[in-house]
Amino acid sequence: MSAGRDHGRFTHDDPGLQPERTTLSWLRTACAVLIPSLLLVRIGDPALTVPLVALFTTAVTGILATAMRRHPSRVIDFRNNISVPAALPSAGLTGVVVSLAVAALIAINAT
Repeated sequence: MSAGRDHGRFTHDDPGLQPERTTLSWLRTACAVLIPSLLLVRIGDPALTVPLVALFTTAVTGILATAMRRHPSRVIDFRNNISVPAALPSAGLTGVVVSLAVAALIAINAT
């Protein structure tokens, strides 16, 4: 019997489940982007609704896809004691947050 956590062929011996916590934090981040996006659609200018929905739906889908796609590699990296920062997803998330802030400012000023 293996002492590691079973993720199909991806196993590790971390009792704190670091790769799982990282994946869950990306899922929480997706929710944190989705909720303000929905509020912007509700209070924003109707002419901006379609572009906002398209932008933030794409962003949330990208965050979710990246989190789920990278989970197996995080487990393998953790098992091999490799720490690789996710620079590209972090930079993309920064762009999403900035665009969310700009959209919020536009929506607030339009009302």
